[in-house]
Amino acid sequence: MNDGLTKDYDRLIKTAEDIVRSIVKKYDSIIAAYSSGSFARRDMVYGSDFDIAFIAPGYPASNKLPPEVTRIIADDVVFEWAFVEKKMYDVKTLLETSPSVCDLAIARIWFDPEDFFGNIQRVLREEHSRPDLIKTRALNQLKIVENNFDELKKSIASDKFDNLLTQIFLVVRHAFNIPSVILNRPVTHCRSYLYCRNNSKDLGIEDFPDLVNRILGAEGFNAEKVNIALNTALKIFDTCGFPKESVETYKAHLRTVEYLLDINEPQAAVWPIYFEIVGAGHEAKRDNLADISEKIFKSFMPIKEEMRLVEKIDMESRIKIIGEIISNSKKMIDNYFKP
Repeated sequence: MNDGLTKDYDRLIKTAEDIVRSIVKKYDSIIAAYSSGSFARRDMVYGSDFDIAFIAPGYPASNKLPPEVTRIIADDVVFEWAFVEKKMYDVKTLLETSPSVCDLAIARIWFDPEDFFGNIQRVLREEHSRPDLIKTRALNQLKIVENNFDELKKSIASDKFDNLLTQIFLVVRHAFNIPSVILNRPVTHCRSYLYCRNNSKDLGIEDFPDLVNRILGAEGFNAEKVNIALNTALKIFDTCGFPKESVETYKAHLRTVEYLLDINEPQAAVWPIYFEIVGAGHEAKRDNLADISEKIFKSFMPIKEEMRLVEKIDMESRIKIIGEIISNSKKMIDNYFKP
């Protein structure tokens, strides 16, 4: 078990089994359920969530399944589950595009009476290490960065900053993934900087994660500034208008920031603050909670100012940084997959 997690895995497994049993009983259209991510890797720390995916055919309308992600806190851990349509598990598409294919290959299966996910998992285990497929997945991550970079440049040029936070979110998230995907290793969300740093070293471009972090202005953050930003983030969730249960799960995710500060990685802690706040704002907007979404993004202003994500001149400076990230990504891919 990783440092930072107080509960043993056997207890978490029992809680997950109880959740799966309850959901499967409630929705008889479910054909499979599994968990991947940090649980499957035995890599959980404070703030890690325990994901459960429920697969159903024809989701959502024909099965009357809830469209939103459900989160609860149990055993001091956030358990998070959602319903996924069966057609999302096309093996060819997963092998060519999913940065999480390594995790799917080792996922813990909770429910699979017809061996639907089991069959998929066996193919993933056999095929996911093929160099041609690994390269295709890496190029797919790079393409997502490039596409959002193009949109970001348009936003800056036209002074339309409405989608800027989303474009930055996607550029940073997928740029952090690239070294891990090249090496066919797992990716993560809130500890992306650490994963990226370890894998970038093996690819000979050690400054790559710091370059990605500069998009967020993270180079200016020490432990004190991270703590100030963390307290602001906690207040945002306390006052935004989410139900209390939702507030507690969002705040529990932010414990990853505490973990990263405990291991003396303040600059690695900037991304999870951004990730959780921007992600929550978009979830609220998606769920037709426009007032809450607006309040989250408005309250985010002090952190944005510290990250230098407000003035146009600062945003323009990101263009050069992202250009370097794309160039270095291409070098890593080309060098690693030389004929």
